[in-house]
Amino acid sequence: MQILDSLAAVRAERTPSGTMRLVAAEAFAAGEAVMELEGTVVAQPSRYTLQIGRQSHLAPRADGDDLWRFLNHSCRPNAWVNGGRLIALAPIAAGEEITFDYNCTEYEMAEPFGCRCGHCDGAEIRGFRHLNDDQRRARSGRIAAYLLH
Repeated sequence: MQILDSLAAVRAERTPSGTMRLVAAEAFAAGEAVMELEGTVVAQPSRYTLQIGRQSHLAPRADGDDLWRFLNHSCRPNAWVNGGRLIALAPIAAGEEITFDYNCTEYEMAEPFGCRCGHCDGAEIRGFRHLNDDQRRARSGRIAAYLLH
């Protein structure tokens, strides 16, 4: 699998409402690596971390180069986290927002929130722990391994 220069392949954009989002700067094919997820490993989760192990979370570094921090949740994501990489689940066009399902990496959200992805009814995003069996089955194949043990 090709590892891409994450700064060349994606960019952060401000939405009309003022929030930030991660956007593809070039097209990605399904299964293609979008970016490497780098940062500082910490023990405590926060609103801005990404869980990467049972007791470990990735925090953006102070230099601001970790653009993954602008990844938003979607109940119908176009990417997923596999190890230390963000992988396209489906083709992603240049200019399209890149999203993933937070319930597939976070056991318990540090700050649960009402979803605004537009593909659901505003479900409460609380983490894998709170998914029922049907919801877990629907996410099969893209749930972080540390959540399954």
